[in-house]
Amino acid sequence: MKFTKIICFILCAAFALTALASCSDTQEKGKAKANKTKTESDNEPEFEEADFNGATFIICSPMDDPNDNFRDNYIDNDEMTGEPVNDAVIARNISVEEKYNVDIIKRKENSAYASKASKSGTVDFELVYDWGIRLVPATMEGTYYPLNKIPYVNLDQEWWAPSSQDDLTIADKLLIWTCDISMNRIGYAGFYAFNKSLLDQYNIEYPYELVERNEWTCDKLIEMFSQVSSDVDGDQLWTTADVYGIDGFGAGSVIGSSNLPIEFCLKDPETGAYTVNVYSEKMQQIYEKYHKPLQNNDSIANLGWEDWIQGHDISNYANQFQAGRVISFAEQHLAFRGISMSYIPELVGEVLDFQFGVVPGPKYEASQENYYHSIDTCSPMFSIPKQATDMDKVGIVLEYLSYQSMKQLLPAYYEQTIKTKCMSDPEGRDEKMLDIIRDSVYYGWTGLYYLGIPDGKGNTWDPIGTMYQEMMAAGNFRSVDKKYHAAAQKSIDDFYDLIADMDLDH
Repeated sequence: MKFTKIICFILCAAFALTALASCSDTQEKGKAKANKTKTESDNEPEFEEADFNGATFIICSPMDDPNDNFRDNYIDNDEMTGEPVNDAVIARNISVEEKYNVDIIKRKENSAYASKASKSGTVDFELVYDWGIRLVPATMEGTYYPLNKIPYVNLDQEWWAPSSQDDLTIADKLLIWTCDISMNRIGYAGFYAFNKSLLDQYNIEYPYELVERNEWTCDKLIEMFSQVSSDVDGDQLWTTADVYGIDGFGAGSVIGSSNLPIEFCLKDPETGAYTVNVYSEKMQQIYEKYHKPLQNNDSIANLGWEDWIQGHDISNYANQFQAGRVISFAEQHLAFRGISMSYIPELVGEVLDFQFGVVPGPKYEASQENYYHSIDTCSPMFSIPKQATDMDKVGIVLEYLSYQSMKQLLPAYYEQTIKTKCMSDPEGRDEKMLDIIRDSVYYGWTGLYYLGIPDGKGNTWDPIGTMYQEMMAAGNFRSVDKKYHAAAQKSIDDFYDLIADMDLDH
């Protein structure tokens, strides 16, 4: 499934570096006074026992900027407000602070700041939380330390998002990662929302039962949205004034619903090395079947957020991106819209009598074993500075912080906010759909790490993405594969070697 994305690498370079704080006091306070015996309370698993004497545990995070399309407040908040997620973050942090006698602090800095601090030897923080792709340049400089090498971290536990670990572990190093400290491990998986009133107007069955019967496929989705189109203003021009079945759907969307994107770069289970595998006959067949029909389908709106907000007062929206999403969908212009859980709350209460449901991204064909929902590689993730002064403290606090996030933050976000507050289906069918989505997410590391994959000319590129995009543009997949395959494989091999050879001394 293909969704329109923000071009993130331009923004990455634009963030300015700021002055560094002194680290001498923190380094002294950060030494644990701990005995290494285990303890277990009545209601939780065993965790390391330690007393860090009021030391700070600093998390650098620029993620609360309302002008940012990827933003959240999962690290720390100022005061209890009664809003479930806000209050769960505070309660979680208090639980960790009281158990280990630490002070969790959010510092509004980004990965570029972490890189500068590493080079100057002034690292006085324990964690960096930033857009996934923004973490990559500092990662390739050797700024970060692998999570899977940190003491006291048990990655077998469910709060460490086990499904993401193999996808993001490269050369046995998990340098950029996610977990329950942030809800982005499920929050930025792409799927579909549908406008119930528009489907009712066109006498279209809600897709819930199709999912239940294992009949929810791309062909069914295309059949549904192709019934919805209306030139509302009668000007014979397809604009933002009109009604469409869906936004931005093409042959690439069908390819995304298959298992093909997962196989574009195959990981050897024995060695961990990767093989470029973008071209396939199946992909060529999908393209030939769907490309032209979908290009000429008036039910598909090929419009961006910039188009949707033209002529609208967007002062009541958090930013232009939110305005584009809400105007296009909640104001009855689209029957289906690509969305993620993180954007669902902005639809609630925006428009009177607006009822919507959610559904997984369809399977390519019913015989397909799984649904596939990719996590946006711009979504915020975590890294640990290699120069953190006390890795025992990092591991001990992170383990409990992630556990308490699963215990307090996850239900506040997923059950109380998304399922209960935002979903209104009287039969609870949306909740079932959300569970399917949550259980079928995956991470595409080549799209995440493209700022670190060498091109052999002193620059970086996304070899897998480049091959795919040119194949889709040209329609001749074999020739594009012949043009790029050797260079792409060499770049992937060189990238793997760069990660494998990184110095882990800290």
